[in-house]
Amino acid sequence: MNRMDIPTMATQLNMLAETFDKKPITEKAALVWFDTLKDFPTERICGVLIGWPKTHHKFPVPAEVFKICNEAASVEIEAKAAREKREVFSPSADPAYVRSMMGEMRKILSRPRRSPREHWRHLLANAPPGSLAHRYANDVLSPVRESDDEIAA
Repeated sequence: MNRMDIPTMATQLNMLAETFDKKPITEKAALVWFDTLKDFPTERICGVLIGWPKTHHKFPVPAEVFKICNEAASVEIEAKAAREKREVFSPSADPAYVRSMMGEMRKILSRPRRSPREHWRHLLANAPPGSLAHRYANDVLSPVRESDDEIAA
């Protein structure tokens, strides 16, 4: 709600004041109501005020209207989050996209894996000298190289 909507809200509150035999609200009281409810759309606030006599027997205080508006906003936020979650994680996502992702996964999984020795040799050949990976590869392959030489001899 914005400041331009204060007269609309004040009109609704004054109609309720007449209904419940209360004094009309003053300008300062309208500002308190505005400060309390400014985070909500005017339509929601007026909707709550219009429906108030159907379920209540006394004039509202700002906290009561705030609580109703806040609960409605929370329900809307949760519903929106649930819709977005269904859209993102829906099994009915774009079939072409799903097929392409499955194809990529199959391609990755079908690649031959390196043996542990090939892995360390690859690191030794490609890791920058002095890096941790290069040192580990050197440490791991040192005894292997000696044993390979002994086997070859």
